[in-house]
Amino acid sequence: MRHRFSIAVIWSALGNWSREGINFLVFLILARLLGPEAYGLVGMAMVLAALAQIFLVDGIGTVLVQRKELEPGHIDMAFWLLLGVAGLISGAMLLGAQPLAAFYRLPEVADLVRFIAVLPPLFALCGVQVALLKRDMRFDVLTLRSILATIVGGLVGVGMALRGHGPYSLVAMFATQWTVQLIVLWAKSSWRPGLAARATHFRDIRRYVAETVGTRILMYLEQQLPRIGIGAFLGPVALGLFTMGWRLLEILSILVIMPVSQVAMPAFSRLQHDMERTAAALGSMLRLSVLLAFPAFIGLAAIAPVLVPLAFGEKWAEAVPVVQVMLLLGLPWAMTYCTSALMAGVGILRWRLILGWVSLAGLFLVLPVGYFHGMVALAWALVARAVLLLPLNFWVLRKELGIATGPLLQGVAPILIASLGMGAAVMAWQHELAGHLSPLALLASSILVGVVSYPPLVLLLARRAVMPLLRMLRGLRQVTP
Repeated sequence: MRHRFSIAVIWSALGNWSREGINFLVFLILARLLGPEAYGLVGMAMVLAALAQIFLVDGIGTVLVQRKELEPGHIDMAFWLLLGVAGLISGAMLLGAQPLAAFYRLPEVADLVRFIAVLPPLFALCGVQVALLKRDMRFDVLTLRSILATIVGGLVGVGMALRGHGPYSLVAMFATQWTVQLIVLWAKSSWRPGLAARATHFRDIRRYVAETVGTRILMYLEQQLPRIGIGAFLGPVALGLFTMGWRLLEILSILVIMPVSQVAMPAFSRLQHDMERTAAALGSMLRLSVLLAFPAFIGLAAIAPVLVPLAFGEKWAEAVPVVQVMLLLGLPWAMTYCTSALMAGVGILRWRLILGWVSLAGLFLVLPVGYFHGMVALAWALVARAVLLLPLNFWVLRKELGIATGPLLQGVAPILIASLGMGAAVMAWQHELAGHLSPLALLASSILVGVVSYPPLVLLLARRAVMPLLRMLRGLRQVTP
């Protein structure tokens, strides 16, 4: 089990880093070519497609990963559910295109929505194959499809942007990526849909599916309500700037948090009957997550004033304050990704749903801040909400699973202090050298300051937490073939 988990973590990390490295390059090129308005328009049009992704990519199929005893009928039932829901959502997108455009008072949104309606069936046709490969920890295949799809889709998107197709370049990129994923997944997986599904199979999976989808819908609302509000009240340019902050936050999360957390869910599902081992695994995973994530998010926030205009162009300079604040969301995320993976793996989804409702209620309280005080204030309010909700996650683990909070958080505070010290060193360096170095030299030297200053700080302040993690990482390397 340890060997399979280690290999899965490594493949997951390689896949995430390779895919997001290519994604970042494509994002950089397209952001320079298209500007904030095009990203804002696509963000408006993607509202229903994002809902489809909640159901079809991260929702219904996850029961195939979690369920201990899996019959062919369960798999067939999940497949036909996915396809049926995809058809309903695509139909809703076609019917709702014009009303959505009227809501935003931007007619061009309607045509974008109609083109995007091709995505839900592609999501559905990939859903079961992805779930079965995750269940078997075949992250090598998942890595292959991600990298190939990102490369081909990126080439299509950049090519269309160079030809002047504007926001349609982004839509074509998404459609191409999912088409390539579909081809690779069906070529590499031996499973094919059948007619073994019965009513009993639906009854077996309906509770987990309902609770998972319910939780994901709440996550969807959390992600989309700010976009809807910004798009409706502040316009596509403001939404494009917000999208920049969110995209950088998302990329870094995928690079430094998800390599472990996405493997954790199937691993926790196997350990769910041994709570002592589960608690120990969660503690190690959480400390590893913050060890990597805290300096990454704080460091990127520190270099954002130099990075954003240099990489994406001066037209994105207004996004810098939003980017800096939104990156701080990664600090609580580094812990909640881990706790959420555990809750999903051991099947306590009712509490995940309750936490989602509490989080959504908090979102409704902070959204008016953006309307009255602007996007930077909204970003601060979102960070505050995430931090205030963090203790509730640990309370649920203690109540439902008997996992004490104290041992889980050992070493987190010293790692945070070390990361803040590194960030302060980077900002001081930039303050002293601004105007004396070229932007590229200032960026490179700032990154070097962060890389050099963090290891001694974290070893000085959090040695007791860090050394076991280093031994664990050496163990992962030793079991790699």
